[in-house]
Amino acid sequence: MTEEKWKQRYVFGSEGSGPGEFFGAWGIAARQPDEVAVAEIWNKRVAICSIDGNQKSTIPMEGWPRGIAATRTGNRLVVVEENASHVKVFDKDNTLAFQFPTVPPSEVGKTAVNLRSVAVKTDGTIVVGDIKRMVLTEHSPTDGELRSTIPVKIKPRYVAVDSNDRVVISDWEQLVSVVDGNGDTLFTIKPIINGEVVRRCTGVCADSTGIYVAMNNVDDTGHIHHYDPQGGFLHCIAEGLHWPMGITFTADGQLAVTDVYSVKIYDFV
Repeated sequence: MTEEKWKQRYVFGSEGSGPGEFFGAWGIAARQPDEVAVAEIWNKRVAICSIDGNQKSTIPMEGWPRGIAATRTGNRLVVVEENASHVKVFDKDNTLAFQFPTVPPSEVGKTAVNLRSVAVKTDGTIVVGDIKRMVLTEHSPTDGELRSTIPVKIKPRYVAVDSNDRVVISDWEQLVSVVDGNGDTLFTIKPIINGEVVRRCTGVCADSTGIYVAMNNVDDTGHIHHYDPQGGFLHCIAEGLHWPMGITFTADGQLAVTDVYSVKIYDFV
């Protein structure tokens, strides 16, 4: 493995439930140029922080928030809670703008879902991953209206959308798949650490240079790998993380990673 020129700029947070602390930092989204929103499953909240670690506010959640994404306009946050029937959308002042189900209205409460992930396409379409039904659902960014339901072959525990609107799926196991608009698999990545296929693939994100994947084997073995747009391995850009979960890009092109009890921000140098 070669080393890409990324440098850790900030690391903040410690285990706990108070200001500046995290307990189960899972998903992460960049809402403002200088802000990240962190979904904390065990604290049942979303923490809004500056990229240098100052906690600005929190959004209390009823369930365990896992997936989080920022809309393309309006700085809204889209949050998925484990086993909840609805996806929640929050305005930039942290008030609930609206919520929506991922099944037709007639099926709400009748069809079992297990929502785990969310991403936003270039046109604003919201994509939600449901591991119970093994589907991606696409929704209107203005009211959450269901547009399509797309079967996929692995559990969409983490999802991201690249610049060509392909969906990158990580299943928490050993696979990352990239699928087209019909859910057909274009290619699969099996990340390797020290010559062995990794045990856990977690957060994913993508930009024009390719796909970024968080992964680990056991505690303190976490890596972030960079793959080209066709899935070819390029670089290991970070290693020695505790248990990296969510990963995203800030507006300034920094890489932000949740590491269960902390957040780490990397600069390309």
